Amino acid sequence: RFVGTHQDITKRKQAEEEHQLLFQLIDNADSIAVSKDLDLRYLNVNQAYLKLTGHKSLGDILGKTDAELFQGIATDEQIREYMNNDRRALHLPPGESITIEERLAGDDGEERFFLTKKFPIYSKDSGDLLCVSTLSTEITDRKRAEETLRKSERRFQKMLDAVPDMISIHSPEMEILYSNWQGFGAVPEGSRLTNTKCYKTYRGFDEICPGCRALEVMKRGEPIHEETRLPDGTWLDLRVIPLLDKD
Repeated sequence: RFVGTHQDITKRKQAEEEHQLLFQLIDNADSIAVSKDLDLRYLNVNQAYLKLTGHKSLGDILGKTDAELFQGIATDEQIREYMNNDRRALHLPPGESITIEERLAGDDGEERFFLTKKFPIYSKDSGDLLCVSTLSTEITDRKRAEETLRKSERRFQKMLDAVPDMISIHSPEMEILYSNWQGFGAVPEGSRLTNTKCYKTYRGFDEICPGCRALEVMKRGEPIHEETRLPDGTWLDLRVIPLLDKD
């Protein structure tokens, strides 16, 4: 005689297969993926994390915390920041997340920047909080490009501020986007406001100046260069240049 039993485990096997597919997707992603338990000890990481930190396998980091793994790689302040952000994420309800910028010292001593999303993981069945997960994308190149652009803009600003003649950039709605407030544009300091109508700020008019050459240039899309005489007898060497989109 014998006794046999059987149980339908189709759903469990399907869930295991889905989990395996999801893990392979995350493991091959360029973004860093990390899961930590409620004590902020590592449960899982992907290859991008191992590459970042120099660890060989999950076994090197399993059960450890950021305080142990990032010692010598990040500052104490940065490590506290990582873990505090994890704690914040653990207190979020299902479906919510936080997105922050985090920093890490690079091999060359320069800081590296990461755009990081942290969120809690809850059990679908019981609703219990299981862990906190992190997805991070390095944005160091973007941050350095932004800083280079800011430095370039500051140098350009200083150069324009040193020009004794008026330089003014307007929107199609005749609003001042930039002015060096020199020459004809040397209005009182309290009136030096961008995003205001040029005819109001420079001339005190309530409507666009009669015979406005800038308006004509924007309509035609062609620059002008001429000497012009204002109603008060002032002569100006006037250059108006349209700034056109490439398209």
